[in-house]
Amino acid sequence: MRWFQVRKVWCPTWPTVLLVVAIAAAAFRFCLPWWFDLLVVQDDPAADYVVIEGWLPDFTLPQVLELATNPMYRTVITTGGPLERGSYLLAHRTYADLMRATLIAAGVPSNRVVSVPAPAVRRDRTFQSALALSRFFEGHGVATGRIALVTMDIHSRRSRRLFQRALGPNIRVAMVPIGSSDFDRTDWWRSSEGCRAVVGEWLAWCSVWLLHPSKTATISPPRESNHEPELGAVPPPTAF
Repeated sequence: MRWFQVRKVWCPTWPTVLLVVAIAAAAFRFCLPWWFDLLVVQDDPAADYVVIEGWLPDFTLPQVLELATNPMYRTVITTGGPLERGSYLLAHRTYADLMRATLIAAGVPSNRVVSVPAPAVRRDRTFQSALALSRFFEGHGVATGRIALVTMDIHSRRSRRLFQRALGPNIRVAMVPIGSSDFDRTDWWRSSEGCRAVVGEWLAWCSVWLLHPSKTATISPPRESNHEPELGAVPPPTAF
């Protein structure tokens, strides 16, 4: 019995290896803008309610205000969990409440804006915000309709999937993405912030597919429920 045998193996030469590496690097560089584009979703903003993710940075405020003051929307809803920094110095403890206070200070009528805070969690924060909104709608008898969800551009695809999963098929989610002031599809890989944001969003998107968020988490009640406006009935949704 023979335990070993001699075989002839063909190996690429160094020029071949370098050529393959160069082609792969060129293809990767060519596809970099696509990695950004695949994360971004933009829909028709027409909806019954506009929902604003409360963690949006300050530079988005002009665009957020334009949407919040649009009479097309019945109510402006802000979402988000506990603040990660500065909560001890502020009167508000969640991103939802902070965004509501910001909009009111910028001139939006207080009876037009309602905050729907989410609880503190270690993971699936976007999904917990979506669940809080779902329970808020259930508590106000909103069973059908359409929301315009305002978030950062590279966060939009994941937000739409998670909010649609939490709200169910009868409340449609339309995305209104806002671009970053520091990077875009043409240069995100040139900055550390852009790399962290895009690569991190892809990892989070993969986790959504592999680790389905749970709907059984307990949602804490809103801290500032006395300002909630009367939503009223939502007409049957038109063609989405």
